[in-house]
Amino acid sequence: MSCCHNECTINHIDEFENNKSLYNYIDKDRIECYNCNNNFPISNCIKPYSDRHNNLYLESDCDEQLIIRIPFSNEVKINSMSINGNYNYSPSVVKLYKTHNVLSFDEIDDIKEEQKIEINNDPLYDLTYPLKTMKFNNVNEIVIYIPENYGELVTHVNYINFYGEKMKGKFGIVECVYESSALLKDHKIRDVMVGTLGLF
Repeated sequence: MSCCHNECTINHIDEFENNKSLYNYIDKDRIECYNCNNNFPISNCIKPYSDRHNNLYLESDCDEQLIIRIPFSNEVKINSMSINGNYNYSPSVVKLYKTHNVLSFDEIDDIKEEQKIEINNDPLYDLTYPLKTMKFNNVNEIVIYIPENYGELVTHVNYINFYGEKMKGKFGIVECVYESSALLKDHKIRDVMVGTLGLF
């Protein structure tokens, strides 16, 4: 039996082997999270499969909302994702966007998502959520928007991962600068997984 940490007795071996994890293709140095509590950073939930039930989690800061930008080191095709929360602190809904430049909390509600998913809130009830594969072909990065949870003031995310396959060939990483003035009034914290923290 293949089990995770914290005395979980669930056999997860079929779940793992039937999905092709993209964890190794996530560009962890360039992940960004907006409205993140500095003490509970994005790196807490981007972790190996075997660690997904440990005690580390991402926490939002001034309210329940989070925006997470996850780049990949190669173009990938995504067919499903895992996202795991913590009871009433868990996201109740996530919205996914493929390579979108807008990261303002004021503007993102006006943008049509590629897919919306309702999330189960039991931290030990592992689910893999299928994605619309035609929407997530040739993905360089994906944006996750968490607009709400199950009623708490802040949101906890224990684990995030994607499943699919690497596309042939590589692409170069391009440094981009985005207009940030729209976010100043949000006063929400920007967390780069490996980098500095500050107001965006």
